[in-house]
Amino acid sequence: SGVHSVIHMAGSFIYGTNDGRFYFSELNDTAINPLSFETAESNPDPGVRLFPYGDHFFYFGTKSIEIWYSTGQGDSGQPFARMQGGTFPRGCAAKMTVALCDNAATFVADNGQVMQFTGTTPKQISVQAVENDIQDAIAGGNKEAMEAFTWTQGGHEFYVLSAPDWTWVYDA
Repeated sequence: SGVHSVIHMAGSFIYGTNDGRFYFSELNDTAINPLSFETAESNPDPGVRLFPYGDHFFYFGTKSIEIWYSTGQGDSGQPFARMQGGTFPRGCAAKMTVALCDNAATFVADNGQVMQFTGTTPKQISVQAVENDIQDAIAGGNKEAMEAFTWTQGGHEFYVLSAPDWTWVYDA
């Protein structure tokens, strides 16, 4: 169904697929057993992006987000499990908007808001003007053209969100 992103964690490569599954390689290998997968199933929505953070990762779907962690079991069992309480009824609008800002996963949510995780809880950080531009980009067919990056300067960390017609910068 197509791979949307690949990350490396706990000695395994993890491949996120568009159908809401992720496959993982054997420990310290790139080979994938076709039965080595998990499903992000709190909400059966298409997958958008995997995003690593410490010893866990976010599985962003179009309408939901799940947080998974390494169990440390490697080849002896299921190496990844969904975090207790780590499901959210909010998805990611565009996979290239996910970035690490102020030590937190930051992204454009499916409702057109820019959100940032504080620990394992997402909170809105965008203002109405930014959200209006995001909605216009989505309505104009430029959802996948939105992208973000971060940088640090003078002790400030910035999240930069761009689409073909605009750029916004958030000073964390």
